[in-house]
Amino acid sequence: MEVPWEILLLEPVESWFLKLCESDPDSAALIEKAIDRLPDREAIFLVAGDKAGKWSRWYDEAIPLTKSRYVEYRAKKAEKAEEDRR
Repeated sequence: MEVPWEILLLEPVESWFLKLCESDPDSAALIEKAIDRLPDREAIFLVAGDKAGKWSRWYDEAIPLTKSRYVEYRAKKAEKAEEDRR
C-alpha cells in the first residue's frame, strides 16, 4: 500500500527542480524515485545546483546556505505547529 505524502521544497530548490524537469527529465525522474523510497520520513531539499567544474567551492558555498535554510525551515515548522495547537 502506498501512502501519499507531500514534498515541500524551498523556492530556490523548487525553481532548480522545475528547470531540471524541463532540461533533464530523466534525472528529475530519478530524484522523484529516490524521494519515493522515503515513505515514513520527511525529505527536505535545502540546496541544489550544478557542481561541474567547482566541486570544492560548491560545497564551501552550499553547506553554510543549507545550514541557514534549515534553521529557517525549522523555525517556520515550529511556528506552524504552534498555530495548529491554538
